[in-house]
Amino acid sequence: MPRRGPAGALLLALLRGDRPPGDADPRWPETLALAARHGVAPLLHATVRDLPLGAAAALRTARAASLRDSIWREQGLRRALDLLPEAIAFKGAAAAYELYESPELRPSADIDLLHPDAEAIPGYRWHEATRVRESNAEWHERTFVDPLDARVLIDLHRSFSQPERTRVDVQAIRARARPGAHSRVLDPDDAVLVQALNLATHELRAPLISVVDFARLWQRCRPAVVQERALAFRLRGALFAALLLLRACAGESGRFGGVTVERGTLPAPGWLSRRLLRWAVARYDLTRRPLGRLEQLVRKASFIDRPADRVRFALAEVRRRVAAGRTRG
Repeated sequence: MPRRGPAGALLLALLRGDRPPGDADPRWPETLALAARHGVAPLLHATVRDLPLGAAAALRTARAASLRDSIWREQGLRRALDLLPEAIAFKGAAAAYELYESPELRPSADIDLLHPDAEAIPGYRWHEATRVRESNAEWHERTFVDPLDARVLIDLHRSFSQPERTRVDVQAIRARARPGAHSRVLDPDDAVLVQALNLATHELRAPLISVVDFARLWQRCRPAVVQERALAFRLRGALFAALLLLRACAGESGRFGGVTVERGTLPAPGWLSRRLLRWAVARYDLTRRPLGRLEQLVRKASFIDRPADRVRFALAEVRRRVAAGRTRG
């Protein structure tokens, strides 16, 4: 069960489709703030029935703001795709149009594009957070700023994570991509695995909207195919943890974020990985407090399927930190 206070318990109940309490409930102010931080306020406005007037007004305002943001974000997406027409949109940039009834129901802070051959977006400058890694020839993600609108941040990916963590076949995923609303998007069976990997990369410290994305992607996939690819990509642990977290968020209701959560068979990582991943899911914290260094390292290791890959990742992390320190110096 995710860690939650009274406001978190109410937020999960609303996402499960429970009837909301009246405006007099003292949990509402904190719950509404928590919903905004987790990116689910617009979705609650669209999916929760019989909202009290005060909560409905607050959520309606959040949805209207998200609608305004979705307009300039879509314009930024189109401009980037004009320069990188072969790029594949994923995460929020694809989910807003592929998984939700209206794009404002899926807010996002940036736009994620996959282009394994790209070095940059012509005419775009690197974001300051990227500059410390600019000398790294093995980068897998860089952030760029739209020259026409500084609100638009483009995360350009050549892969989905550091190569030591997994064996994801980016070129095969690229070949299976299909046309979407505004760009090419991932095949549904690949998209759900990439979302599980994204949750794992962030040590399950992702917002609830990312869990809702996973729930909606899982509805569209072929579980047998996904599990086969998870084995080949060494993502069994990431898939196991994502499904376990989704079940924990849905609880006994069998629903989460407006969709039904099927309770199918979980993939089977090794015994130690299962113990570590169940521990990580149990510590999912709605307040998203910073992790201590030791817990962060344990979580990172738990999502890597094979012990040898954990060692390779640890050594590569040391090299990257040393290189980053030299660059800053």
